[in-house]
Amino acid sequence: MTDSMFSPDPRLLDRMVDGELSPKDERALLVQLDDEPAGWRQLALAFVESRTWQREFALAARDRGTVVSRAGSSLERSSRAVRRFAADGPDQPAGGRDSA
Repeated sequence: MTDSMFSPDPRLLDRMVDGELSPKDERALLVQLDDEPAGWRQLALAFVESRTWQREFALAARDRGTVVSRAGSSLERSSRAVRRFAADGPDQPAGGRDSA
């Protein structure tokens, strides 16, 4: 990806996936994604990643006998933090890493 191409902020994508953007901000992000097909791919991967984390945490909680509420749970906040850490990496500055 070149510097002139749009690359959405992974934190913004996380907020979109988690339903934390206002309708105005959602529309603005979707308009930006229309201009960059790779941006749509990143959003789709963020949704898949979120679903995978939810599924895995739910399985782990079930194995421990813990009931997990989906909306507003500490589990949801933890999975979001893990996704952000995974996107940034331990040695990366905040804001993500370069795509290959």
